[in-house]
Amino acid sequence: MDHTSSPRHADRVPSGVTRRCLLLGGLAGLAGCTYSMLPDQQEPTALYSLAPEPHFPDDLPRVDWQLVVGLPTAAAGIDGSRIALDHDPYRLEYYAKVAWADNAPGMLRRLLIDAFERTGKVAAVGSEADGLRADYILQSDLRKFQAEYRDLDAIPNVVVRMSAILIALPERRIARSIAAEKSVRASGSRFADVLGAFNDAVGSVLADIVVSTLTASPPPVG
Repeated sequence: MDHTSSPRHADRVPSGVTRRCLLLGGLAGLAGCTYSMLPDQQEPTALYSLAPEPHFPDDLPRVDWQLVVGLPTAAAGIDGSRIALDHDPYRLEYYAKVAWADNAPGMLRRLLIDAFERTGKVAAVGSEADGLRADYILQSDLRKFQAEYRDLDAIPNVVVRMSAILIALPERRIARSIAAEKSVRASGSRFADVLGAFNDAVGSVLADIVVSTLTASPPPVG
């Protein structure tokens, strides 16, 4: 594995945080530790985004309703911008010196909205901030978003798992429950190979959620 993709333990205290910083309390203590808590200038963090291209069936129905995509919830270990990995099911670690350009839930919501727009099959789709007169809201939960290394293998499987519910408004009726998961083996041990596996796994999960949403009740029109 190259230098960029070396893992960092989830519980490790950042090297720039001194023992004194951890012990001091109150505003005065925090002010005195400001500079020591800054990341090392000689080790910048490289930021990455995903650009999946989900594939949809040709007979995907057109719907005449407006959809709001809520911000996914996520477990604390993946509810951030660090890129997660694990070597066993009981401990989460992170790649060193790299991060997502956005926090994972925010990135997944943006990619979900892009995927719905890419179909051209929904009347309007956006986030809560877009001011849509929503007929439905899609609430989701990001369950897994990590590279899994097993059996001393230097090449991981990237696993993405999401669940979602489509809620009809204004009665807040659950129109559909959705579960989507994809595991993709990286093509090699380089971090670029791991990113490619993240891209493919996310694209598959997005496609499953979009198709399940657009084929839910009410029946399509047109």
